[in-house]
Amino acid sequence: MATAVNDRGQVVGTRYTAEGAHAFLWQDGTMTDLGTGYAGDVNDRGQIIGRNAMGGTGATMWFRGRVYDLGAPPGLDDWRPIAINERGWIAGNGGSITERAYLWRAGAFRDLGTLGGPTASVVDINDRGQVLGLSETAAGGLHPFLWQGGAMIDLTTRGIPEDVTVNALGNRGEILGTVGEHAGYYRLER
Repeated sequence: MATAVNDRGQVVGTRYTAEGAHAFLWQDGTMTDLGTGYAGDVNDRGQIIGRNAMGGTGATMWFRGRVYDLGAPPGLDDWRPIAINERGWIAGNGGSITERAYLWRAGAFRDLGTLGGPTASVVDINDRGQVLGLSETAAGGLHPFLWQGGAMIDLTTRGIPEDVTVNALGNRGEILGTVGEHAGYYRLER
């Protein structure tokens, strides 16, 4: 199962063997086994993020033949890295009772907050450091958000419907999603 491709043509994903799930890197026709786990995203530098079963928190980066444990946000024993940008910033989700959205930069975690409710989860991060996700509101609704510059913006105030499922964020503010049974495209004003 392929999960991501970068501009260099490197493909990452997960293959299932008799021993279980193994993360892989495919490049130039060759598949390299990264070990037990799941690879979720890769940037153009070749930094691969995902989860492994080798100990530590499970949150992992594979880079230049080495495996790095990414640690976990304060108070948590694990989290799930979802997306990595070209700067090496990672957006992910953590929490056992209520899920929270986090940004990882050079080993430091930042809780991105919520739109008033208890939960938030990330979907993507772009090269500008903007993070796209969904957050519960104080009224219990699930709204798409864009986090940038330390602030979480409720995208329903910018014209995106409340019932949208957001899927991807481009470097120029393009947002892809699904509304009902229809694909959606939205572009944020600069």
